[in-house]
Amino acid sequence: MKSNKINGVKVEMKKVDFSTFKGKMAIYLSDGRIVITPVGLFPDIKKLSLKERKAYFIVEGQYLAFMRQPEMYPVTDFLKTA
Repeated sequence: MKSNKINGVKVEMKKVDFSTFKGKMAIYLSDGRIVITPVGLFPDIKKLSLKERKAYFIVEGQYLAFMRQPEMYPVTDFLKTA
């Protein structure tokens, strides 16, 4: 899988929070940044219940995936919303 670098720094997702910001998700990155984006920008994620959203996993630091959904979301998708 492709590794994403920005200004020569490898950017990875460390954790995702769906609870702190109502209607939004916070993506915590390896370089210390937090990307906060509306869940509505990702309709397939919005369709998931909060319990299903919390059952996420991060693949190689680069992709967000969910047990109940076949699609994987690359970290670059979230960086584009910031």
